[in-house]
Amino acid sequence: MIFYLALVCAGWIGTGILAALAARVGLVDRSESAPERKLQATPVPRVGGIVLALGWMVLSWAWIWPLDATWALVLAFAVGLADDLSPRGLPRVVKFALEACVCALFAWQYPGSSALGFALAALALSAANTFDNADGALGALGCAGLALSVPYAAAILGGFLPWNLWIRAKSGAPAAYLGDAGSHVLGILLVSDPRSAPFLVLPALDLVRLAFVRWRAGSRPWIGDRRHLAHRLQARGLGPTAVALALLAVASPAFFLEPAWAAGATAILFAAALLLAPDPCPRPARAG
Repeated sequence: MIFYLALVCAGWIGTGILAALAARVGLVDRSESAPERKLQATPVPRVGGIVLALGWMVLSWAWIWPLDATWALVLAFAVGLADDLSPRGLPRVVKFALEACVCALFAWQYPGSSALGFALAALALSAANTFDNADGALGALGCAGLALSVPYAAAILGGFLPWNLWIRAKSGAPAAYLGDAGSHVLGILLVSDPRSAPFLVLPALDLVRLAFVRWRAGSRPWIGDRRHLAHRLQARGLGPTAVALALLAVASPAFFLEPAWAAGATAILFAAALLLAPDPCPRPARAG
């Protein structure tokens, strides 16, 4: 227990130090890069992924935290970090190509069918990346899932979460984000273990629903907006912590049910949450 508390403290201290240094190297998220969906008043450091990567490096050198998908994880982190460092992100075609390489590496190390491994990695990357749309959403989900499979990562992530949920700048913006490096790393970590993979059902459902809704609205599935479940909960009046807890409640069947049953129960809770929360971006009525 003391060891895990030390990891939480290390994650908390590491996030604070990196957040203070992030602006010097341009590792910040600016609202002007996507003003239609990013509401923070000031730039927010994207350091959560680096905190996780540093923790993994130190613990792997000490033979405490071995990983099965090492090369896929390393490349996923590198692609995400490159995207974080680019003022407007990597060109979409370049990012998709690099993520395909991540999926290929995961498939190469996957114990089952290579095609299945590639598909699972692709879904995990996309789902985790798009689910990181509200403070604490992906971080809290990642903590819950990794507590079952990689508790070291869950502890480090637990040290990061206060900076994302509760510690705020004067403008009200969070003190740190996971960034694409963080969402990519979490996606691969979660999908790498059958105990944590069911926690990706909720992000996958949100992703599939959004792709359909955006297509019906005449947009592209990958163009961001504020139609995620987390945004609907915010429109209902919930604060960041309440939103994160509500999302955990929807994903909670993964804690105590077999994967197939957990997926079905999560789908039912997901549908119920959508019915209870309004759409903050209703589609305009079609002419005629």
